[in-house]
Amino acid sequence: MASHIEGIVFPGRTTGLTRRLRERLARMMEALTARDEIRSSLPLASGERVLTMTCDSSGSWVAASERALYHSDGAPSRVAVPREWVRLGWEEIGKVTWDDRDSTLTLTGLLPTVARRTVLHLPSAYPLASLAKERVAWTAVVRTQVDLGKHGMARVIGRRRPGSEELTWLVGLDGERDTPGVQEALEEALEGLRGRLGM
Repeated sequence: MASHIEGIVFPGRTTGLTRRLRERLARMMEALTARDEIRSSLPLASGERVLTMTCDSSGSWVAASERALYHSDGAPSRVAVPREWVRLGWEEIGKVTWDDRDSTLTLTGLLPTVARRTVLHLPSAYPLASLAKERVAWTAVVRTQVDLGKHGMARVIGRRRPGSEELTWLVGLDGERDTPGVQEALEEALEGLRGRLGM
């Protein structure tokens, strides 16, 4: 890839065009260099690879790997390396919504350890929305209810953790978790569910 334009002579009145082309190429090279530095600042796990990366409309960086979505936290800048990244594992996201009108991607957190709602303003027609939907759907193993006998029902969600054999289990109880016998009933119900799923 050419990194500069020197020695190119255009006949006639093209001095302004040549200057503008040089300026634009210089900006493009600056952006590519910044992109490489920003990519290397991502807190990726061993073996994790970036699938796509862009700036949102505010200038904050957004990147997606096969395991998670990352967005920069702090002052937006298209060329400065972000100081902090927020990681949302695909298994931690409950819902992905794309709004064509505003070009916004909304991610609804599934776990209490992640933001309840993350809204990213992306370039229109950017493929991150379809990638996010596909990755989140891939993590889904089961969503069901299990009977805990006299302790009521429990809502259970099982998710694959990308990059590992581990499953994340989320449980919502109708009653109190600290009620005597609930934990044992839940463990028994989950064991039965694992058996039915062949795990």
